[in-house]
This record gives sequence, C-alpha cells and structure tokens, in this order.
Amino acid sequence: MKKLLFFLTLILSIFCTAKAGYLIRGVTTFIDPSYLKNYTLTFDGNGEPIAAASMLQPGTGRESIVVVQANNTRAYLFPVNIDIENLPIEVRDFHYLNYDDSYILCGSRGIGTNARAFVARINRTLSSMDFMEYTEANIFYSIWDDWLYCA
Repeated sequence: MKKLLFFLTLILSIFCTAKAGYLIRGVTTFIDPSYLKNYTLTFDGNGEPIAAASMLQPGTGRESIVVVQANNTRAYLFPVNIDIENLPIEVRDFHYLNYDDSYILCGSRGIGTNARAFVARINRTLSSMDFMEYTEANIFYSIWDDWLYCA
C-alpha cells in the first residue's frame, strides 16, 4: 500500500510540474521560455490554471517574477527592484486567495546562506505586486493559504 501511494504521489507531482511548464511554454509572448525557471501552478477564482515563474529579463538584466494565465497570451512581469543588488529569484509556491481575490507566492532571493526568503502579494488584476523580504530565513518553500503560514 505504501509503494502504491508513493508511486501515485510521484506521478501526480510529475503531472503538475509538466502542466505548469506546458502552460508557460504554450503562451506566445515576447519572452523566450528558456529564460523562465521555477514554474509553479495554481488556479484562479474561475478554476483556470495560472502559473508563476522567475526570470532574468533579457536586455535589462533585472530579476523578475512572471505570471501567465492559461486563457491569455500575455505574460505579466513584476521586476524586483529592492536595492542595487540584482539577486536571483526562485519562486517556490503560488496560490490564489479566495477571500482576498489576490495571489500570493513565496520563495527566495539570493544564493546559499546569503539568500533571503520572500513573500509577495499580487492583486487580482495582475497590475501590482507587494514584495516583502525576510532576512531571518533563507527560503520559504510553501504557503498554507488558510492563514498565510509560510514554511
């Protein structure tokens, strides 16, 4: 029974990862999909898939968070301009919040022990982002959206 449960979990994790990559790579935008990394997938208020990733913007060299809706051919870029340091970003988890009609994501900014954990909130229209860093932690891997606990 344990082996069956393990294999089902493994298959589901591969399916969800492949679906997030397919969603982003299937959208025609000015972004070369090879720049994108750390895809994560959630569903919006209408049950439509929406993906988040991180990328180094070509030309500007700025690290950004990218959000792509399945029913839209536009990618939404949110540059992270906190300070002079242009540290790599890794998006680890992404959720839609029903009660707030917004999106929340978490991950890290930086490399190794110098990395800082972050939580970002993007409004429902995908037009603005609030970005908060936490120097007490190196990375947040997941969000439990019931009361916005980060782990």
